[in-house]
Amino acid sequence: SSNSSRARFLRDRRPGMESMSSCTSLHCLAPRNRLPKPRDRQGKWASGIWRFLEDPESSCAAHYYASMSSPFIMLSVFLTCIQTFEPSPIDPLIGAILESAVEVLFIIEVAMRFFVCPNRKVFFSSPYNVIDMMSTLPLLMRG
Repeated sequence: SSNSSRARFLRDRRPGMESMSSCTSLHCLAPRNRLPKPRDRQGKWASGIWRFLEDPESSCAAHYYASMSSPFIMLSVFLTCIQTFEPSPIDPLIGAILESAVEVLFIIEVAMRFFVCPNRKVFFSSPYNVIDMMSTLPLLMRG
């Protein structure tokens, strides 16, 4: 029964390992000690959002969200590239709207990661975060 399998899962899981049994990728099985510890003044919501966005093994939802980030980035690149063809295979207005929507979602993610980050110095010392912030500049400059 599902109750006995859940009880077995809860009994057998080890601290610091993936807490959701349906995530089976190797990165879900990595220890969680690589992320900064949450600040004391940071609330439960901020800590939860930070873990969700930065730690794919914190939950299956976080794992699936992280696994969708690469296709999302590829969609953004594809939309940008497809608009360079002459004649454009999609209406320029629709292309601009789609590209802007993807960029807005990306800006929201970067802003959320920044505001819930336990240590802002660590946030700015990460080259990935700096690249993410620089990639949001085109939309901010257009706006």
